[in-house]
Amino acid sequence: MIDIVIYQWGDFCKPEHVEILYAMCKRHIHCEFRFNIFTDNHLPYNIKSRSHYRIFTQQDYESGSISVRCYRRLWLFSKKAKEHFPDKIVLLDLDIVICKDITDIITTDVEFAAYNKGHVPYQGAFIILKPGSRTKVWDEFDINTSPELCRGYPGSDQAWLSYILPPGEKVFTKKDGFYCYDVHRLNQRQILPERAKIVFFRNVPKPWMIRDKMWIRQHYRL
Repeated sequence: MIDIVIYQWGDFCKPEHVEILYAMCKRHIHCEFRFNIFTDNHLPYNIKSRSHYRIFTQQDYESGSISVRCYRRLWLFSKKAKEHFPDKIVLLDLDIVICKDITDIITTDVEFAAYNKGHVPYQGAFIILKPGSRTKVWDEFDINTSPELCRGYPGSDQAWLSYILPPGEKVFTKKDGFYCYDVHRLNQRQILPERAKIVFFRNVPKPWMIRDKMWIRQHYRL
């Protein structure tokens, strides 16, 4: 079973954004998967197939003192996470646009893989993880000392991943159809490159803010 995992925390990203991401996954993933939402939001989600998704709250997992920023996602690398996700985790950011079939991507047979757009080896926006592997990511993290160790990288969880994991892990890049909205200048285009499969948004605007663009209207929808 492939477990798609997303985090919807606070008020910036809303349940409707979760529902749109689920709809994109349904359109562009052609294998069995389960959708998992980690959230502090108690509003109902309008995902129709309730048997195909689960909701976890802050109380459902051990995050301790790292429940700030994206550090909370590091718990997925813990040994305990395997109890909830036995086979494969695919961690996705909420602010992405899936444009084409990504079945071949998420079924890649690896213990770990991540998006790489150049300046950070392992981006937190897209991660494939075999639960129970790379557990030192969680075991060696200390909220009091680890952020200082990885100051050379931007971000929180992705900075720690890039520091603690060795070079040479599997990555997905532009050649695999992974594009970044501003880095690859999609902000200047109305039409996507033919090979684009996923578009990532590292800053504002987010896809729900710029639906005037034709390709966003086409793909970012229920």
